[in-house]
Amino acid sequence: GQGYNNVTICYPNDTSQGTFGGLVVMPGFVSFKAQMMWSCQKIASHGFVVAVAETNGLFDFPFMRADQQQAIMRHLSGTGAPAAVAQRLDESRWAVAGWSMGGGGALDAGVRNNPQVQAVVGWQPWNLSSYGSLRVPALIVGAQNDFIAPSGSHSEPFYQSITQAEKYYLELAGEDHFVGSRDNVRQSASTIAWLKRWVDNDTRYDQFLCPQPGVSGVAEIRSTCPTTGT
Repeated sequence: GQGYNNVTICYPNDTSQGTFGGLVVMPGFVSFKAQMMWSCQKIASHGFVVAVAETNGLFDFPFMRADQQQAIMRHLSGTGAPAAVAQRLDESRWAVAGWSMGGGGALDAGVRNNPQVQAVVGWQPWNLSSYGSLRVPALIVGAQNDFIAPSGSHSEPFYQSITQAEKYYLELAGEDHFVGSRDNVRQSASTIAWLKRWVDNDTRYDQFLCPQPGVSGVAEIRSTCPTTGT
């Protein structure tokens, strides 16, 4: 479609429960769609239409990745969706996610006042921005041993800069930058819970987002604990 490269879409087989929210996933700097395919079937199996994108260029900066995510949402919300996707997608409920520069792009997309975007997820996000104007609930996942986008200079300052939205910071213990390109159980579980909470407005998932201290595989958790709001 116009403005973006090729996309693979995963979606639930079942249509008896109505339509599902959408998620656009973007890979990182000099990275490929294949590295994010762990998120496609796994997240779709929890009731989402998941579009995993190849970037227009391997060197695209975060704001360019945000442009591409917006183009994908426009295309699939309009007449461009394949019939099976159009049958399942609720085009009024979207989320954006990404790894590394793709995560920075997802955060960039979140500040663009698209009312259809209900949640943002950044896996080890890299960017040169701050997000004081972000009004979309944001999950940021850092990694304790990340030397490419160190949590102390990327994920944590991004989290701290958010003042107008629900937010959640999870730092994975013993993991490096490339944990975002593979399925880490704690990372994917928190992502799915965040999307269910804010895209589906399902408050039952609050219990999975406010765990007690000492959760296995986690070095640190900070949050506004999403127990209020819709």
